[in-house]
Amino acid sequence: RHFAEHLAVLRVRTSPLKAFDFAVQWDAGATTATSVAVTFDDGYADNLYDAKPLLEQYEVPATCFVSTGYLGQRSYWWDELEQRLLHPGRLPHALRLETASYRGQWDLNGAAWYGEEELRRLRGWKAWEEAPTLRHQIYANLHAVCRPMAEPERRSILDQLLAAVSEAAKIPSTWRPLTKDETVTLGAGGLVEIGAHTVTHPLLSACPSDVAQREIAGSRRALEQILGRPVTSFAFPYGGPADYTPDTMRIVREAGFSCAYSTTPGVVGPGAERFRLPRV
Repeated sequence: RHFAEHLAVLRVRTSPLKAFDFAVQWDAGATTATSVAVTFDDGYADNLYDAKPLLEQYEVPATCFVSTGYLGQRSYWWDELEQRLLHPGRLPHALRLETASYRGQWDLNGAAWYGEEELRRLRGWKAWEEAPTLRHQIYANLHAVCRPMAEPERRSILDQLLAAVSEAAKIPSTWRPLTKDETVTLGAGGLVEIGAHTVTHPLLSACPSDVAQREIAGSRRALEQILGRPVTSFAFPYGGPADYTPDTMRIVREAGFSCAYSTTPGVVGPGAERFRLPRV
């Protein structure tokens, strides 16, 4: 409902563009104060089932930046972490997680069980706020640990956590990524542009150049094979100033992209750079 309200306003008061068209027009000095691009990151299935019908209804183009390695998977790692720790379920009184570079151990005691009452009471918690329970402390710790990890090691932590949880609810279907076929359907008709968002959504600033190159160029190749057409727009995973580097910006250019978007808050004005455009 709120998204429909946003689109109704955008349709009347702005000139909506896809991310690629926005960047090209801005670079040519052709954008105006009413130019706007609607974007989605990651590639959730609700981009197709909830967002696209409303985009079509209001005739607002948009761009969805997709992490190709998650297509057809059960969930994104951050959602799986939340589901295992901050939704109803039971953990052992002593929780131990270990990988080649990480070892974590907690005595949960009274926090072994997390119920519906806790979920309702603490649903509004934000990750940057003080953790109200030990469960939230563990979540914050593991989120920080997993964020810069390579996917195989991160997957090991999540698999160990999954094995430790009993009586856990299933991950909601609304949290799942798109499949390859759904990505094709999302991009069909020309209203929605499909952009790249790496393969495994890594912290690019923590990646060696060869890994960053595989992640960036690999996502473009995968999407072009799926869609059968060029993919020209890119968005940095996480997207903050510390989450990518001048080297990764260079790799994006050399991979053949025409523009890249960050999550640095702001409008695109004088001084903006085509390969790290800000977004509200």
